[in-house]
Amino acid sequence: MTDTQRVPWIAVVEDSDVDYLALSRAVKRSGLSVRLNRCADATQLDQLLDDMHGHTAPSFVLLDLNLPGIDGRQILRKLKTSELKHIPVVIYSTSDDESDISYCYSHYANAYHVKPFEFTEMCELVERILSYWLDVPTWGSVA
Repeated sequence: MTDTQRVPWIAVVEDSDVDYLALSRAVKRSGLSVRLNRCADATQLDQLLDDMHGHTAPSFVLLDLNLPGIDGRQILRKLKTSELKHIPVVIYSTSDDESDISYCYSHYANAYHVKPFEFTEMCELVERILSYWLDVPTWGSVA
């Protein structure tokens, strides 16, 4: 199977088991073919992205802001100033604070979404996010 025939994948940076479980259920409900690779923190994301060397990059990174240790803001800044800056970063956070939203866009986040509290609303949002980002052109391999 070639890289172009593989199921697209998303690097999900989420420390909350409850939030990740809800997200994975919403993805399954969407019916879209996508693989989630979960990272609970920056170290796990670094390892995941290091391991992909020479393989297809994730369709996008779905990034929570409030993480233990290195938070999502620092991860965003690091990604967008690295050789991986071409990978879209979609913020998915409980924060609706204008300063967080402004910070993320000023540091080149590709989108910012506030996590809904209701599961039905979350499923609708997740399906819209997936439909949009999985329908963009293929980003190619990272050499």
